[in-house]
Amino acid sequence: MLNFNSSFFNRLSKEPVFCFLIHTDWASESMLEFTLDKFDTSGIALTPYITNPSKVITTRYTNDKQKYVGVHPNFLPNSSHGTNYNEVVDYVFNLWPSARSFASHCFFDNFLVTDLFFSKGLKYDSNICLHLQPNIVPLNHCSGSIRFPVFFEDDIYARERGNWQFSSIQKWFETPGLKLINFHPIHICLNTPHFDFYNSIKHKDLSNWKDYVFEGHGTGTFLDELITYLKKNNTTTYYLDELYELTQED
Repeated sequence: MLNFNSSFFNRLSKEPVFCFLIHTDWASESMLEFTLDKFDTSGIALTPYITNPSKVITTRYTNDKQKYVGVHPNFLPNSSHGTNYNEVVDYVFNLWPSARSFASHCFFDNFLVTDLFFSKGLKYDSNICLHLQPNIVPLNHCSGSIRFPVFFEDDIYARERGNWQFSSIQKWFETPGLKLINFHPIHICLNTPHFDFYNSIKHKDLSNWKDYVFEGHGTGTFLDELITYLKKNNTTTYYLDELYELTQED
């Protein structure tokens, strides 16, 4: 049994602690660059989970920042990552050998997967979504890994056809606990409002993706409003690896 840092848990019981993630999901380099520029310009720490090679990620996350990149394995049928658990894990380790964390495509999970990653040295994951649940804390997974649940997931909210004005759900972001906020670059760039919109264009040639951006409230405008809110309140954001270090024993 692992010992958690009690002062960090006390903090989580009193206030929200923010951490932004992206699941790259084979997004184009142009989309990744647009997304990373948005976070860099805003001074927001961003933890990418990668599905495939990317020069943009490799260039931005060098030296000490390499540990902030996690892997995003696809264990679903017909995966390009492999035909079994070991092949998929080996593939993503080859993508980013210094990774310390994973989050599966579609949050696919079972004990065999988590135990395999932990046996290869990964320390933590964000492989569960507790959508808009207050008072989230890190979980001590039976594999030995620390699990950080996602608080907000853009494609889940799009499936719910939620109101993309941040003010409509702001109160949930102000509740105590972990606030891991996960976006997908393609939805940020296209400003996806719901999946009818996304499904209508996802098979098009998106090399000129700016021609297809949704005009109105959507994923991208929601992120902009959330960033504005955090900056207005001088809110500190963390890389997920930093939160992992904060959980460790006093």
